[in-house]
Parts: sequence; C-alpha cells; structure tokens
Amino acid sequence: MQISKIEMNGFNGINCPHNLGQHTLFLGKRGSGKSSSYKALKFCLQPIASTNLPKEFSAHYAEASQTEKFSVTLTTDDGQTFTRELIRNAKNEVKQRFLSNDKALSKIQEANFLQDLGITLPDIDNFLEMSDQKKIEHLFKIFPCEVDVEKLTDQIDRSKEQENELQRKILGKREAIQSLEEQLSVFPVASGATIELLQKEIAQTETTIKDYEQQLREEEWTIQERQRITIAEDEAKRREQAAAEKATEQAQETARLDAQRTEEENRAKIAAVRREEQERARIATLRDNVEKSLREHKAIELSPSEAKDILSHGQNLLFPEEEKENSKERELQQAENEKVIARVKREGKEQWQREKEIMSGRPAFAFPEEEEVLRWQDDNLNNQKSEWEEANPWKVYPPRSEEELQELKAKIRCKRCKECLTDLSEIIDKADKTVFCYQCKAEQMPAPGLIDLKMLRRRIEDGS
Repeated sequence: MQISKIEMNGFNGINCPHNLGQHTLFLGKRGSGKSSSYKALKFCLQPIASTNLPKEFSAHYAEASQTEKFSVTLTTDDGQTFTRELIRNAKNEVKQRFLSNDKALSKIQEANFLQDLGITLPDIDNFLEMSDQKKIEHLFKIFPCEVDVEKLTDQIDRSKEQENELQRKILGKREAIQSLEEQLSVFPVASGATIELLQKEIAQTETTIKDYEQQLREEEWTIQERQRITIAEDEAKRREQAAAEKATEQAQETARLDAQRTEEENRAKIAAVRREEQERARIATLRDNVEKSLREHKAIELSPSEAKDILSHGQNLLFPEEEKENSKERELQQAENEKVIARVKREGKEQWQREKEIMSGRPAFAFPEEEEVLRWQDDNLNNQKSEWEEANPWKVYPPRSEEELQELKAKIRCKRCKECLTDLSEIIDKADKTVFCYQCKAEQMPAPGLIDLKMLRRRIEDGS
C-alpha cells in the first residue's frame, strides 16, 4: 500500500491536491509552496502531543483563512483516505481528529493504519533534518544501484570532456561555414561573369559545406565508437583482474598444503632417525658390556633377544643410506668383534687344556654345582694357579668323557631338575622368575634369563 495523492485544505494557506508517484519532483520559484507538500505529509503522519497542538496550529494556520481549521488528506493506491484535522474553537482551544474514509478513528485504529503504510515516524524526522548530500546517500542506501557509482561518474566525466571537445569542433566548423557564407554573400561579380559560372561556384561552396558536415558526423561516430571500446576494455580488465586474484588464491592454498605435507614428512623422518639412533645407542651399550664381561670372564644378565642382537655379525638399520655411509665403521667394528671372539675362543681352549691337566684323575660330576663345592673343598689341589683361575676358582670343571658330555647336553636341553631330573621344560620356558620343581620343590639355578657367558663360549666352540 502506497500513498498516491496528498490534498491540503487551508494548510499554510494552500488548498490544492497533488498526485504522487514513486519519485515526485516539485518545481517552482521561491515562496510558491514547494516545501509545503512534505511538511503536510509530516504533519499528517508524525505524532503531536496535545500540549503542542496550539503551537502546531499557529505554525501552519494562515491568518487570511476564513475558517478556524485546516486539514491534510492522504489517499492510497487502493482508494483508502486518511485525514488529520486541527480545529480551534471560540475558547481558543485546539483539538485534533483523525478520519478514515470520512469516519472518525481512534488512536489504535490510527496506529494500525500507519503500520499498514510501513511508516516509521522517527525515520521521517531524521531524514528531513539531513543535509542534501546526506539525503542523497540515504536514498542510495534505500534504493541501491546495480552499477559502480564511482566508475559511472568517471565515465560521465570523460564523456563530458569528449562532448566539450566535440562542441569546440562543431563551433569551429560552424564558424568556417559562416565565413564561407559571408564570403559567398559578398562575392564580387566579375565583369563578364555569367550566371552559370556563379551557380557553379555556389555549388562548389555547398559541396564544401556538405563535406565539412560529413566530417563532423564521422568525428561524432568515431568518438562514440571510442567510448564503446573504452567501456568494453574496462570490463575486460575487471574480469581479467578477478580471474588473476582467484588464480593467486588457489596457488597460495596449494603452496600452503604442500608446505604442510612436507613438514609432516620431515617430522616423520626426524622421528624415525631418532628411534634409529636410540636403538643403535642401546645395542652399542650392550656390545660394550658384553666385551667388558668377556674380558673379565664374568656373567651378565641378558634377555635372549638382546643376546641374539649382540652375537649377530651385522645389524639391520632402518635407513639403507645410513648403512652405506657407515659401512666402513661397521666393518672395523665387526673386525674388532671377531678378534674378541677369536681371543675368547683361544683363551677358552687354553684354559680348557689347563683344566684337563689340573683335573686329571678327578671324578666326573653331572652338575656344575657339585663341581663348585668340590672345588672349594680342594682349594689347594694345584698350587700353581693362573690369575684367571685365582679370580674364578668355581669356574674350573673336571674333564668328562664324550658320553658324559652328550648326556649333560641332553639334560641341559631338556631343562631337567638338578635334584630329581624331572623335565621342567614347559614351566621354565614360560617362567619369568625363579622356578621350583613340582616334584621335589627344589629351587632351580640359575634363574631364567641369566646367561652364563662361559656356557655360550662352550656352545660356540661345540658349534665350531
């Protein structure tokens, strides 16, 4: 619902109707009543306190009016009317009333009518108090343009400059035409000149004028074509710039994803290198301990997996390139390990020979524990003892026959009880602490996980 007509009766001394469209422009000289229309609209729609009614009546009442009242009527596009009227009685009291289709309205009906119009009264007051520039900006916000205003303004300025240039050219052509016409008017008639000659010269002058006019039209067409090309080039540049910005954003996103992926791969490689370094440090520590123990001929507690890693001749590294770079160092280390193993074997053979000489004539025992007890009882059997024998007196064993050795190896492989010879393979293989025989309840020594290096040495000799 929109306001299509406003009618003033005695408002500011004006009695006339005005038809209103979506945009209405009022023209006229100063004092002709141009501003009375929007003032009447404001009067009809804005709320007025009862205490301000006399002031409002005095502001819009014309002294020349014959009646003590004035009114403003609004008509909508669907035919409804809304009237606001101020009346001053004989007691100089001002009263107002509202009419809709010539029927009095209450305040609630008035509010509903204004709400149907979609009018917000404070917005009207603020709009009327704005400057002209602010009003223009506010109207652009309400009715936004689909084009770029700044770009359109620049194009208008360029068009004005081209138009001025064209006007100057037109003015020059007109001056030339006027000069030719003046020359033609004062053209002297030579003696003996014929009418045909004069007509020929006039025709030439007219042809020249037509040529100038044709040139002028061609220049106008050229200027218009240039303007069209300029607009098309600007649009193409804008699209190209938008495409370039989009491509740049895609390239930046791709670079960011590549950098993130590379960073994750580097982190994974660093973590793998650190794990490899820790594993190599652990194996190197175990190797040093084994070499030290072999030199001192002492026992060391190792798990089967650790012993397997130590006794293996090579290590599988995580990275082939590192294995290639450190191949020389590993070869040197392997050579040193082989030397240590060969020395241990040689010393073992020599010691075993000495043991045979020392323990010749001694009875054969089935278990090392009995040999240790006997060795402690017969401590002075051989007064000429080596330093290794003095440091490890319980490691000297009596000689055994081949049958006894095979039987002892079978017992060791079967993992039997040292007292009742009960097979304890099942419970020993699954145990993680000291094991007791389930027949005689005897404690089995050594405990699972304890590796006797001398036993390892003998197994190596037997294997060799």
